[in-house]
Amino acid sequence: MFDKLCRNSVPETSVSLGNFSRFLETILLNQKRLSSAIIEDLEILRKMKKNNMSEIIIIDGVLNTLHHSLIGTQFLIEHYLSTEKNGSMVDPQCSPVAVASSAAKSVKSQFASHNGSKVVPDIIVHGDIKSTFAYVPSHLSQILEEVFSNAVISNMMHSSNHEM
Repeated sequence: MFDKLCRNSVPETSVSLGNFSRFLETILLNQKRLSSAIIEDLEILRKMKKNNMSEIIIIDGVLNTLHHSLIGTQFLIEHYLSTEKNGSMVDPQCSPVAVASSAAKSVKSQFASHNGSKVVPDIIVHGDIKSTFAYVPSHLSQILEEVFSNAVISNMMHSSNHEM
């Protein structure tokens, strides 16, 4: 895919812009599928190595590096696509409560699909959905998804440590 991206010229017509946007959406979808599979496998490996802290530290380092690189790619592609659709990345009426609620729902469903029978903790968002300010919703969503994911991981690890 990277080679295909490098070979393409700069899109100049509405047709080439549409093709380029669809290509970026494919990259984003493939990246999410691949990263989910890798993260799932690394989590299994992490559980297998639960008594070897030095190997867990290495696995956590790989997970963090992978996660940060994926966030960067996702952020850039989603912002480009948002700009193409809306003409601007900034939403003058961005509701942080609405964005947080959506991010919480997304994180909960992501963890639920990857953790089978394990109970995923609820993420409760409080606030006035009518309160808004000018901001980039996708950026806020990515920040909150990261915070919520870390909180869920921490909560689940803490719960599993107490079950032993």
